Amino acid sequence: MPYLPIFDIVGNALLAYIAVIAVTYSPFYAYISGALAGILMEIMLAPFMIINLVIFPTLSVIGAYIFSDKNERRLERDRNMRKEVKNTSPFIRIPLCAGVMAFAREVISRIYVYLGGFSVTYQHILRAFVAIGYTILIALIIMIPVRHLLGVHFIKSAQAGSSRIERVKWVG
Repeated sequence: MPYLPIFDIVGNALLAYIAVIAVTYSPFYAYISGALAGILMEIMLAPFMIINLVIFPTLSVIGAYIFSDKNERRLERDRNMRKEVKNTSPFIRIPLCAGVMAFAREVISRIYVYLGGFSVTYQHILRAFVAIGYTILIALIIMIPVRHLLGVHFIKSAQAGSSRIERVKWVG
């Protein structure tokens, strides 16, 4: 879908949005948003024969499992095993999630093109890496407004002995 093409290369805004959902909420919500995006892409891009319907939900669940917040039970279990655990900032995890999902989608797309009988040249690979970077840029741009729209706000509070800690406040 041609969202703001730069040199005829477009980033994947749906994957950027799914990355925000995957990091903000649980894998279940990431799967639902990925399935809806896959269904929409399948309706709009009929010649790709069900590939989007499989790729988007799968990538969203994988991204959610890798990059979503650890729940309190997992944090406590890891602390009991004497591991140093903490949740990294979502401002780092969202672009990473978008980049990993875009990379996986581009690899699958290039394999699909190759299996279709076309040769994959360095131009295809270069365009894929530019598209991945563009998807990460889209994720950086939309993550704050989308998280605010979803009702996730950050409160900076001081804790004894540490400088700053960010906590998530769920509104609603």
